[in-house]
Amino acid sequence: MADGGRCNYLEAAPVDITVPSAMLQWVTADHHLIPNLSQNADDSTDWGIGRGRMNTAIIIAHGTNTVPSYTTPAASACRAYRGPNNLSDWFLPSKDELNLLWTNRDTNGIGAKLNMRALFGYWSSSQNYDVYAWEQEFTYGGQADRYKGTGGMPVRAVRAF
Repeated sequence: MADGGRCNYLEAAPVDITVPSAMLQWVTADHHLIPNLSQNADDSTDWGIGRGRMNTAIIIAHGTNTVPSYTTPAASACRAYRGPNNLSDWFLPSKDELNLLWTNRDTNGIGAKLNMRALFGYWSSSQNYDVYAWEQEFTYGGQADRYKGTGGMPVRAVRAF
């Protein structure tokens, strides 16, 4: 990380992350609200740029520490990703970080690297109310909330430095 934990750059992984037989779910349980993450537009601090890394850690920890535990495929896949240089600081981007990728999609070929045909869009690490999480559509740029158990969605890990 840059000085004091502040980062200046956001890098998208060069490939989508999926599982062999299907795209990823946000969570694998009929779980509701994850504490310590923003819940809606009245408290959207965890949706911002610079929050994806912390959101990812909160999502994974909550799934592990909840009884019964459940898995968090989207966040866990991003954390496990190592990329072409074996870096270990990848995370599931926040709602606003994904939107930043959309806004800059033609800069440095970002758009060419993102799957424009994803069924819905890409998962973010930001939740909305109890059973929904935000996704970013890359064919037209819209954002919507989807049920956290929805399958068929890829993730794109990012890292900040």
